[in-house]
Amino acid sequence: MKATFPVLLALALSVTVFGCETPPEARTADSIALAEDFVGHAPSGIRFPESLAGFLRGEVRTYGDSANMSFGYDGLSLRGLITLTFYVYPAPAMVSIGSPDDGVESARRRQLDLEFESCAEDVVEKYPSAELVSEHVGAIPFCGLELPGRAARYRLSKDGQAGPVWLSSLTVLRNGRWWIKVRATYPEAGSRRSEEHVAAAIEALDEANRPAE
Repeated sequence: MKATFPVLLALALSVTVFGCETPPEARTADSIALAEDFVGHAPSGIRFPESLAGFLRGEVRTYGDSANMSFGYDGLSLRGLITLTFYVYPAPAMVSIGSPDDGVESARRRQLDLEFESCAEDVVEKYPSAELVSEHVGAIPFCGLELPGRAARYRLSKDGQAGPVWLSSLTVLRNGRWWIKVRATYPEAGSRRSEEHVAAAIEALDEANRPAE
């Protein structure tokens, strides 16, 4: 994954996210030996190292059970702090008995739309003045795969107050049984360089999760 963040994942959303679905024999949750500087999402087997291309791992949170977790990272740009958070949590099962392929694909897209819209509502609820800057719908390259996803980038500022303006990206991908959500927030000033930092961190996460040769 060598793009620069697609809308930050396909526009400067030309970065993608991590945790591609490798064959069971290559990587399973119970076959990964975590190094001392790694923590992991045990159900999916995704590993999160202590550092990612200059970002340092911060808060790791579990929501209810070990299948729903987030992994926060902090980095610095010339203009201020960059926060990067990965969320991994179960996606609803798809059960198809004799349904045509286009019907199954339509149902998957609907699930993705509903999940993304729910996540976007959380952003707007927290930041009522959030302004949509760019968005992307469709396949997003990730670990050599094209995963179905949606992404958006928002401009954040404090209502009626002077001060720094921030950009915040939201990306939601479907990776088999898992939703992968990525949030990155950084100063609007110098945003291009910040997006390059985020892209490098996500590429480092990809490298950390590749099976040993």
